[in-house]
Amino acid sequence: MSQNEFLLFKAYLILLNLAPMLVMHNVIPHAYHYLIIDFATLVPIYIAAKNLRVTLAASKRASGQAIFFLTTAFSALSVFSITLFFQDGNPSDIKSFAYGIHLCILPISVFYAAYCLMPNQATQILHIGCFLNAIAVVYGIFLQVVRPEFYKDYLTIILLEQKGYEYDWQLFARLQSYLGSTTIGSICALSISWINVSGVRANMAVVGTSVFFIGSILSHQRGGFVATVISVAALLISSSQNFKRNIIIVTFLMVTSLTFLAVLNYLHPETFDLLRERSNENLDELFSTRGYGLAYSYIQDFPFGIGLGGSLSASDSAGLASRGQVVDANFMRILVDLGVQGLALFLSLLIISAISATSLEHTIGWLSLLIGFVVIWLGSNTLDNFYVAHIFWLSLGILAAKSNFVKIKTASESTNSA
Repeated sequence: MSQNEFLLFKAYLILLNLAPMLVMHNVIPHAYHYLIIDFATLVPIYIAAKNLRVTLAASKRASGQAIFFLTTAFSALSVFSITLFFQDGNPSDIKSFAYGIHLCILPISVFYAAYCLMPNQATQILHIGCFLNAIAVVYGIFLQVVRPEFYKDYLTIILLEQKGYEYDWQLFARLQSYLGSTTIGSICALSISWINVSGVRANMAVVGTSVFFIGSILSHQRGGFVATVISVAALLISSSQNFKRNIIIVTFLMVTSLTFLAVLNYLHPETFDLLRERSNENLDELFSTRGYGLAYSYIQDFPFGIGLGGSLSASDSAGLASRGQVVDANFMRILVDLGVQGLALFLSLLIISAISATSLEHTIGWLSLLIGFVVIWLGSNTLDNFYVAHIFWLSLGILAAKSNFVKIKTASESTNSA
């Protein structure tokens, strides 16, 4: 990837993160937000079109190429599922496919651009991603503490008026920032893994990990918090030789988290009660009525899927998912939309990615990243979340690119020794 293309790619990722903030402050009209982002997807598509042929030729039989072909197969299956919308008796609608294209297909384009990155470029992208995600967390906390009325007015419009939620406890109880609580909870866990695999300096790693740990707690995103704990544990294991650094990280995490929560509870006395209520919510009922149980009823009638986007939250809000959306179970949503073959293909992609990660530096960090995604997907839907979906496909593209470089470097060293 050339320097100009790399700068363009960085600008695209910055826009992806900060555009919702500009919407929050009415710099970008909400009606044009996704239109602008979808149009900007031409950037990774252009970069991929310019570089893929050369990259593929240079990485023959590398493990990253297996990830590439499985991703391409999954993308093709997703696009092909449009034919399911024309079958008699299908509970979905062509509009659901449009939602699926926006939320599930376009983010995959970032994989193909990331696949063309050089190792040093990939590391820079991870650093930029960590910084942007930290901005989202810190800015949300700033609004919640310093500008609570503005923050609540914005959330009222987004959560109640636009999404039509029947409950408003999420308005102020969960850290929403400008990306939403589910996104915040997810990116906090995944950003700590990015810190691990990108070799961030020790002092910045301590600060970044603390910010993301606090953000994860405040998001009330349970899967995200479990994944955050896994990411922190992986970071400590990866730097087990640096005992002093680990002690600093753990101490700083405990002190800053408890102090901040105490201050927040003083400003908003309901904080701890809401955390307790959220943690005790009936998961069995949630999964059986809206997640795994509902997916089972879908798949009995449509074993090959109902079509991309058929069970999305957006489809349900538009009245297009006649049996309701598949909530809090991303693997089940893939099963419902793309059928048994789609889920099998996606699981194969994750397994091959994990195998490829074992050949990379910072293996534990890469594995914690993949495990983090899996943990979150067991209890949440984030692959139909525009920003988190980009995080996943970007991570996978970088993992594949680094796997290719390991293969090329090994082959080059073998040739030179011969």
